[in-house]
Amino acid sequence: MVVQEKLPVIVAGAGLVGVLLGQLLKQNGIPFEIYDRDEGLGSRYGGWAISLHWIEAELKRALPEDMYERIKAGHVDPESYATGSIPFKYLDLETGEPTVSFTVPSYLRVSRFLVRSVLADGLDIQWATAVRSFESVDEGVLVRLSNGKTTRGSMLIACDGKNSVLKRSIIDPEQLDFTDLPIELVGCKVRLDPPSAKKLLAVNPIMWQGAHPRTRSFFFFSLNSTPRTNGTAETSEEYYEAQFNYSWIAIQGEEQPSTSAVRLRRLKEVGSTFFPPLREAIEAIRDDVQLLDIKIQDWLPVEWDNQGGRVTILGDAAHAMTMYRGEGVNHGMYDAIKLVEQLRLWEEGAKSLAEAVAAYEGEMRPRAREGVLLSRQACLDAHYVERVHLGHRLFGYRDQL
Repeated sequence: MVVQEKLPVIVAGAGLVGVLLGQLLKQNGIPFEIYDRDEGLGSRYGGWAISLHWIEAELKRALPEDMYERIKAGHVDPESYATGSIPFKYLDLETGEPTVSFTVPSYLRVSRFLVRSVLADGLDIQWATAVRSFESVDEGVLVRLSNGKTTRGSMLIACDGKNSVLKRSIIDPEQLDFTDLPIELVGCKVRLDPPSAKKLLAVNPIMWQGAHPRTRSFFFFSLNSTPRTNGTAETSEEYYEAQFNYSWIAIQGEEQPSTSAVRLRRLKEVGSTFFPPLREAIEAIRDDVQLLDIKIQDWLPVEWDNQGGRVTILGDAAHAMTMYRGEGVNHGMYDAIKLVEQLRLWEEGAKSLAEAVAAYEGEMRPRAREGVLLSRQACLDAHYVERVHLGHRLFGYRDQL
């Protein structure tokens, strides 16, 4: 079998999936170029903490040991991780009593920004340069960039996020629409003094979630840093950082909060009905804290024209899912791992590029479709205390641990 000329693989997007893909291509000796529209790693909000649960073992296997250990060292609460297991609770937010409680093996809960920074280390990322379009040519693809230049590659891999520009070029316009879910979600990162943080962590270490039976409000708490991990331990300025996510069932025709101030006011009004430690923490949120509005929608993977293996898509571009199972980034990273496994076979001459990409897409679509649908149901049910039980879809990913 004749192997194509070793033009670089062109990667569009240097988010979590894009930089992992870059590292895997690099360690397998597959030439690549990676482009991103941002000015640099820190040019936009770095996101909250993420859960690397069923993907952790795959990352440990796929990454160099020192890189995996750097990610592992960034756990938001290393002491809890070191115990080997993590308790998990879903609460009645009115009483603070758990309605579901179980224990899972320890997994990584880490800063999104930290993971991206570690995975970007050593990559020659072309910042402030977006991939605008492409066309298939005999030897691969001709890619047009936002700076007016072009580049040639063996193939184009789009990791450019939920609102991917590139997937519009290969997917029927009638299949591009997102499914909007009737849920409104806002979130913020807050700084807590040790007494306040310890009250919330006494509910459950690292994170917990629950719903209010009367208001159908959902709340998710996650520890983002401790004095030990943020460098303030044994100083007079000790603090913890936490992530607060609050969502509710949208009522058709009801005006939704359009500014951070209005979102905070709504959170404090609803929070006044929550159990005391949570109510007090919400009341203490400063007026200058920005509450972000997150649009809750998803998109099921479909068939597309990969043009003989010359173009494919990964991550949120291929399968946008809600955050209620904490699974989206796990699927995106698994996409990168499985695609590079196939590209290595192509590089070795064991498969054609078309065969390699078809194998990746054939594994990804059913897996990700299930993930999208399970996450959708988890999102809807999470707001109803009476619907959530041990073994519910909200917790189902833990079966893969």
